Amino acid sequence: MKKYIGIFFLVATGLQSDWLYWRTEYHTLLNEKVALEEELKQFKFRCKNERDKLSSEIQTLQNHNVALKEELELLKKNREEDKTTCERRISEIENQITILKNEGSDKEKALLDDHKKAQNRCQEEIDSLKKQLEEQSQAAIKQQEKLANFYEDKLKKCESLNQEYAEEVAKLQNLTQKQKQELEKLSSQAEELEEKLQDEIQSGKIRLKRYNNKLIINLDDKICFSSGSAKLKKGIKPALDKITQILINYPENQISIEGHTDNVPIIKGSKIADNWQLSTERALSVLRYILQNKILDSRRFSAAGFGEFHPILENNTPANRALNRRVDIVVIPK
Repeated sequence: MKKYIGIFFLVATGLQSDWLYWRTEYHTLLNEKVALEEELKQFKFRCKNERDKLSSEIQTLQNHNVALKEELELLKKNREEDKTTCERRISEIENQITILKNEGSDKEKALLDDHKKAQNRCQEEIDSLKKQLEEQSQAAIKQQEKLANFYEDKLKKCESLNQEYAEEVAKLQNLTQKQKQELEKLSSQAEELEEKLQDEIQSGKIRLKRYNNKLIINLDDKICFSSGSAKLKKGIKPALDKITQILINYPENQISIEGHTDNVPIIKGSKIADNWQLSTERALSVLRYILQNKILDSRRFSAAGFGEFHPILENNTPANRALNRRVDIVVIPK
């Protein structure tokens, strides 16, 4: 089994610090991938149920439309029967009219007028019923088309969301593979640094740790600088030479050198104005020493001073303040 990448020596105060290791991150991403795939599976299942539900509703509307058509046909049939009845009745009345005309009485003329009015009323009622039935049929057809369009749009949106989920899963799979490769590369660098700096690590002069896919080489300020000074001590230079040789083997990395101090103010009258200046000049001192090796590409390096504002622990004990006074060489794989 490979060694754990992060090595961090805790001080005697019993301080605790959680560092992430590539195996844990990889399993977390794998779990996220499985969760997304399960979510996609459930989403497809919901889309299928929704599509089945919509199909059932459309079938119901179609059945209702068929029923309306059947009712319309029945009404037409009834109208034809009524028409036949009316025509027979009209024929009978016309015969009576003929008889009445022959008799030539006023009563007969009145009956003729009543018959004509009754015939007109009957025709108007038939026309009104026919119009109502046609309007209901047209309304049902429009409602069916409206529902069909609505559910078709909804299905298209579901399919679009389904495609987006599939693309996200594919991106996550690619990202997971890329991060795995970066973690393996970072693990290799950490193992090489651990091997080359074994003596310095065991003596507590240098600490290695992993944080957010970055490898941090932590230099103790006691072996690097005198109090309030940014001038490198000779004792740290052999360790910096080892680090430089390892950095040469990974020319694609980005290197950030970061200076940090505790919260103790600089003594008045010192050449250093404040902790901002002290942290920055210490980072620059380490940067300039490493870049004496001309094989390294200066464009991959940067330096920054954070003063007292990025402590590892609270500056409430001498031991904590000693840990906070440091220079970090942060290796970022590319």
